[in-house]
Amino acid sequence: MIRAVLLLCLLTLNVNAQECKGHWNMKVDTSRVEFDQQKARIPLVFNVDAFYRNCGATSVFLQTYSGQQLVIRNGALELRGTVTNEYGSTVGIELNQGILLPVDSRSNTTTYWIEFKNSQHAYPGTYLAKVNAELYEVAGSRSKTETIRLKVPAYLVMKFIHPLSQHATMDFGHLKTGQTKSKEMRFVSNTTIEVEFDSKYGALRHTEYPEKLIEYEVLFSGNLIDVDNGKVTIPKTKENGTTKRLTVKIVDDLKGAYAGFYSDTITITAKVQP
Repeated sequence: MIRAVLLLCLLTLNVNAQECKGHWNMKVDTSRVEFDQQKARIPLVFNVDAFYRNCGATSVFLQTYSGQQLVIRNGALELRGTVTNEYGSTVGIELNQGILLPVDSRSNTTTYWIEFKNSQHAYPGTYLAKVNAELYEVAGSRSKTETIRLKVPAYLVMKFIHPLSQHATMDFGHLKTGQTKSKEMRFVSNTTIEVEFDSKYGALRHTEYPEKLIEYEVLFSGNLIDVDNGKVTIPKTKENGTTKRLTVKIVDDLKGAYAGFYSDTITITAKVQP
């Protein structure tokens, strides 16, 4: 009888756990911030040399604020970001503690974009975060730290609508006491707006006889406004803005009024509050 014993030995080799020596770095290029249709994009560049790539460096693990994913803050305000490729598609695997991003196996340089949607309409100010990155499952590599800095400027849009314009004319035709004319106005801003009203004459003035005046009043969203340096405040609007109605009403008794053509100019100035 022939008997045989075969001894089987299992050996596991984790190449990703070996200690490697090479060079790698990360750059958040805040000098190249792009604003595009309500979103901001910041270049994120990884440089991983061939020594690390041959040692199994296939991904970078990215996180901010000790475990949170891409979050930048301005005091109590925060913006959440995603990582995209050059075409705007989201990349990476979201984990509980951060984002896992692949690196190019054929090149030292991999470029992504950190994208913050709706950031243009965020409250103005500087949003910051420290971002930490490390080569995933590569022993001996050092983590890298960079600062994400995004400055959101205050912006304001004010226009008459129907049609859209920076100027409007209210033609009253033949004047009557109590007659009104209205115009719709559109405001869009990411912060509080202060609107000032200033009438050139303070009343409708006769074009040939300047001493002949007809009084009128101005209402803004139903509220009476002083046409001589009157001011109203509008809070931060929604992304698509808010509509306000401007109404002019003839209040003078026109009995015995001097015949002819009367006019006035109201200048409306809007500015964002700091």
